[in-house]
Amino acid sequence: LFTEEGADIRLTVEVVNMRVDEDLERAVEGSDFAGIFDTFQLAGVVDLVEIDVMRVPGIDALSKARLRLQLEGEQFKYTPFPIPVEDVRGTITVRRPVLPGTEGEGPHRRGTVIAFDVTGWLEGAPIRATAEIVGHEERGRLHIEADGVPLAGALTRTVLTSETTGEGLAPIWRWLEPRGRADVVASIPLRDDPKPMQLTTTLKGASIRLDAESSPAPIELSGLSGQLTVDGDDVRFSDVEGFLGGSRTTIFGNMLGGTEGTWDLQIEADPVRITPGLLKGLAHLTSDGELLPDGMRIESGGRLGFSAHITREAGPDEELALDLTLREIDVDVRLPQAGAVHVV
Repeated sequence: LFTEEGADIRLTVEVVNMRVDEDLERAVEGSDFAGIFDTFQLAGVVDLVEIDVMRVPGIDALSKARLRLQLEGEQFKYTPFPIPVEDVRGTITVRRPVLPGTEGEGPHRRGTVIAFDVTGWLEGAPIRATAEIVGHEERGRLHIEADGVPLAGALTRTVLTSETTGEGLAPIWRWLEPRGRADVVASIPLRDDPKPMQLTTTLKGASIRLDAESSPAPIELSGLSGQLTVDGDDVRFSDVEGFLGGSRTTIFGNMLGGTEGTWDLQIEADPVRITPGLLKGLAHLTSDGELLPDGMRIESGGRLGFSAHITREAGPDEELALDLTLREIDVDVRLPQAGAVHVV
């Protein structure tokens, strides 16, 4: 309808069981919703597509548009953090509201607001992802909740390569190389959202390897419980308990500012069997690569408990420092001039 104040538009289109393919992508190319299928990397058949276009004369300077996708079993990857979610159920909504114009754009312009709330499965674990992205304000948050999700595999690949985590969380993730399973709750900034990333992983028999990428024999802590939390570039270990070589071990402390920040980590280990790998892994964490002074060397085969205090000053050229306190000792120590001495 046309009035003295312009066109009166109230249009709704519904399509059931629409296959996501090249024909559909070409159909939306150049429209208000161009690129939406690339953004979500959808695969399969969208159960319901609704398009609403409305303009009320005297109120709306431009027509408003909304796209709503109802998903029931599709595949889904949100490009900024492309975790591959299977058997997706939920909705994706794209709105194009009318906004006041800016200089050079005329009196009015269209914004973009994308929102979704979906559930599905990530490598056998249930996952929920929600988000609202206000494109014209360059801000948004992605919220993820997953129960018992594998830490290696798809989650690790996403953390290491995603545009949202590739520079902040990824280096710490490489240093720890988490494996096993955990409950994960994450709030991830999108675009220029000012709030930092927040991540809580509640470990369920998980493992980490200290300096997994660079160490010749990374120390592996396994069977871990407790929480590892991330706030921006800061990582904190809370009540993390597990095993080192079958011996009870705890780890607590902070890694503040990423891999070039200030670290203060404490590892407490019950008496553990001494192996060449353990000795190499501990020595790697020292500034000079030596556990004992003056050429003394601990021999493999004995047992000892220890407290390892790992610290680091902030700065790209700073190195790790290890303060090692031994206890409950039953080992052979080789001295440069006197040979092996049994220490208990």
